[in-house]
Amino acid sequence: EMYCKADIQNRYEWKKYQDFAEIPPQEIYEAIGIIISIEAPISIKVLTYRLLEIAGIARAGSKITQLIEQYLKRMFQNKKCLVKENFVWNIQNNNLIARNRMNVPSNEKKLELIAPDEIQQAFIQTIKNALRITLPDCKVEVARLLGFSRVTSQMQDILDLQFAKLKRAKKLTV
Repeated sequence: EMYCKADIQNRYEWKKYQDFAEIPPQEIYEAIGIIISIEAPISIKVLTYRLLEIAGIARAGSKITQLIEQYLKRMFQNKKCLVKENFVWNIQNNNLIARNRMNVPSNEKKLELIAPDEIQQAFIQTIKNALRITLPDCKVEVARLLGFSRVTSQMQDILDLQFAKLKRAKKLTV
């Protein structure tokens, strides 16, 4: 399945505000809700990119980062989302599918911006669909499934960690 980006830049008129803090909180809560309903699990970093894109802001400073974290904390307290390991999850739909990020912008196309559970799901799908596969080939297939054409050494470490977690949790039959 291809990764779908929430296309809501034109839904709000946040560019008229001088400061991110001036944007009405209700609009930010609504935008976050829409984004996570489409993109969750989504890294807080990518969620921040989406919100900044709507506001016409290039980068998030510590003030904006703290504000977004406060919004997420309140949404979590109100059971509107789940925050786990720097990723935001949709409470209404926690159906996990490994999504292909082939068409995602390069600043977002990083394995560390994919939820560990989604990487593990890619391993499960790959192993389930393979008659027989070696771990190195499996890692290449997992990367492909997630939209990457090759496995870098940094990706290798992340993939090894998630594979080890799956084996420890006895979620793999290898």
